[in-house]
Amino acid sequence: MKRTILKAATAIAVSVVLASPALAQSSTDDTHAQAARQLLAYLNTEARMNLAVQQIVALQIERDPRLGRYKPQLQEYVGKYLAWEQLLPDIIDEYKKTFTEAEIREIFAFYNSELGRKALGNMDRIIREVGKSRNDLMQKNAMELRTAIEAEQRRQGGLRPTPAAGGETPKQ
Repeated sequence: MKRTILKAATAIAVSVVLASPALAQSSTDDTHAQAARQLLAYLNTEARMNLAVQQIVALQIERDPRLGRYKPQLQEYVGKYLAWEQLLPDIIDEYKKTFTEAEIREIFAFYNSELGRKALGNMDRIIREVGKSRNDLMQKNAMELRTAIEAEQRRQGGLRPTPAAGGETPKQ
């Protein structure tokens, strides 16, 4: 009986020793993933992604106004493939591949500092302002694109009507 107990105890001890690296790795992965989750939550990434989905839909409708009548279907489609619950594991995996747990914690500490909060507080405004100025510049110079497209159409063997603003073909 003592031999059976001793054998069982030995088997358990060996199993624990052999499993320890796997358990340690699992524990490390869990804290690594948790650090990434904490950073993503602090950065309000879910809300930013939800806003991006809305912006993608709006941009598609702006590019092709005919899609406007299908906005609910377009929102459902984009939301299906960009749903936060589906993206989160992939985002966490990418953070884990890119940053060590310690680095993620340093990034979090930075964004939790006064300067980091200032950076976060101004990031959306900066991106919006730069995007607006670039969009204005592109609209101002839209004829350059039209000219390049028409030149390529001529090169390819025939000038076809260039779509006018709003996605419609000019009447001939």
